[in-house]
Amino acid sequence: MVEDSNYIRRAQEAFNQAEKKCKPGVFGRMFSNRDARHEEAAELYKQAANYYRLGKDYISSARSFCKCAECVPDEAANYYSEAGNVVRKVNSADAVSHYNRAVEILVNSSRIGQAARLRKQIAEIYETDEMLGLACENYSQAAELFELDNSDGTANSCHLKAAELSTLDSLDGETILKAIKTFELVGQRYLMNNLTRFSAKDCYFKAALLFLANDDTVGAENNLNMYSNRDPSFETSRECRFVRDLLAAIRTGDQGAFEGVTAQFNKITPLDRWKTHVLLKAKSTLLRAEENEFI
Repeated sequence: MVEDSNYIRRAQEAFNQAEKKCKPGVFGRMFSNRDARHEEAAELYKQAANYYRLGKDYISSARSFCKCAECVPDEAANYYSEAGNVVRKVNSADAVSHYNRAVEILVNSSRIGQAARLRKQIAEIYETDEMLGLACENYSQAAELFELDNSDGTANSCHLKAAELSTLDSLDGETILKAIKTFELVGQRYLMNNLTRFSAKDCYFKAALLFLANDDTVGAENNLNMYSNRDPSFETSRECRFVRDLLAAIRTGDQGAFEGVTAQFNKITPLDRWKTHVLLKAKSTLLRAEENEFI
């Protein structure tokens, strides 16, 4: 498009002017202030970045924002963040690289809240790209930063994300036990606040399902009782009854009953990707028990 090409031309002009500001000749260096030159160059690079963005050249736009960061170190975090925002449309790996540079600067300058939000954005990129291990790692780091910033609500949601994604990525025993502890901890925190009490039920439900996926019916029953003591409303919930029905089916080795109660629950409360994944693992333990009977 002609309009896009005009934006690109303006961007290139501004970028070239900025380069000259940063690399003046001998007389330019003698008769001008370095900091002032760099501030002027940063403004020109910013113009170039915005024109490149309008012209849909997102890679060049990000590069121009990075040049701004080099010219004005005090504002580098904001410029690297802008570079990440603009290039995220076309290259998530480059976006993460720019965000990481911004996070490092923000943490070192004690701007913890901003660092936490950017770390969460990185986690979301990895989650979208199905890179679950890296997503989990970054959600956990974001949770720690949010806690340092006293943003407990967002910290809890990041902890839960990390627990869910880690068990989507792997349902080995160690990962399951770590996730159970996270669900229980956040559930306990939710019970301490009247505004979040109702959300504790979902945490305990997920923890109980993970006990089944770990082939631990004793742990599932014991902890169901503990969750009910902590939160009496959980005992009468559909979720708790569902887990108890699954327990009964597993203990009797009744695959049909397991599938039946799952289908019935799903009709009223559709099972999401995570719950389906965990229930399939729980069902596989039941199938293995049946196979062992014929060996």
